[in-house]
Amino acid sequence: MKAFERSAQEAGDRLSGVVRIDAPELLGQQILIPGLRGLMRDYPGIRLDIRSSVRPVQLATQQSDIVLRIVPPERGSYRMRSVGKIAFGLYAHQDYLDAHGTPSNEKDLSAHRVIGWSEELRYLSMALWLEELFPGLQPAMRFASFAAQLTAVESGFGIAVLPCFAALRTGLTPVLEDIPRLNLDLWLLVQDQAARAPRVQIVKDHLITILTESADQLEG
Repeated sequence: MKAFERSAQEAGDRLSGVVRIDAPELLGQQILIPGLRGLMRDYPGIRLDIRSSVRPVQLATQQSDIVLRIVPPERGSYRMRSVGKIAFGLYAHQDYLDAHGTPSNEKDLSAHRVIGWSEELRYLSMALWLEELFPGLQPAMRFASFAAQLTAVESGFGIAVLPCFAALRTGLTPVLEDIPRLNLDLWLLVQDQAARAPRVQIVKDHLITILTESADQLEG
């Protein structure tokens, strides 16, 4: 209903109005936002409302027209497509490794400080992957966002599962590289009603272009 109301209110101008985007924060900050310059120049009537979240799609689409997620919904009125893959690995700051040593195998990790996801987000693929690799591992710090985990690793607090593109950009050091990295599909979803708006179509196409051109970064 929210999407329908917005479409009705802004039906007079096909290429103006608000488009609400919900994407994981590091993807939005480091990949999407830098690539939006051309869109904002060519379509000055389009206004973007960009939100960051890893919450389930069903919650995000209550307020957003376009949602990017690494976990697709099992049901719902969405138009959905895969727009690439994102690679994840274990990373630490070199200062931390200098002080605490570099783990050489899975057992070594139990002696290190690991940074993980908050309890209510233990269902996320990154958290499940870490638990599968290291059963019973108890994180020394837990956060509800990628940005907070990245900041904690940059501050030398420990080791975390991070997107490779963000970790490499900030100069972090990969650890346990013999372990196969986690590779997840990235999904773009548009709520059915919102998909009919030309401005949403334009923004969606531009986001797909950005992600396609950034494929090498996203895949690590």
